[in-house]
Amino acid sequence: MFPELDEQVLARLPWEIHEQHRNSYHLAMLSCAVRDQAGLGLRWVDRHRLASWRGSLREVNAVVVYDWKTPDGFYVVPRLEGDGDVTRPPMVGEDP
Repeated sequence: MFPELDEQVLARLPWEIHEQHRNSYHLAMLSCAVRDQAGLGLRWVDRHRLASWRGSLREVNAVVVYDWKTPDGFYVVPRLEGDGDVTRPPMVGEDP
């Protein structure tokens, strides 16, 4: 279905992802974004999904955040100054 979520990809994310959140669609798309940026290659279908997902975030001027303490883990929130392309990095002192 989606590219395999390997340690090389997880290491490039700004958070430590807990096991219960590893089936999230947002994580799958973040994995595709990391693989694409790192030149690791994507299947055509994953490239298309990634473009659609990025477009939906741009459309609502939002990014993805991760909170391991919550049931869903990943959330789409309004973009703030200092946010990355599709993510908001953890705040200083916040658990990764």
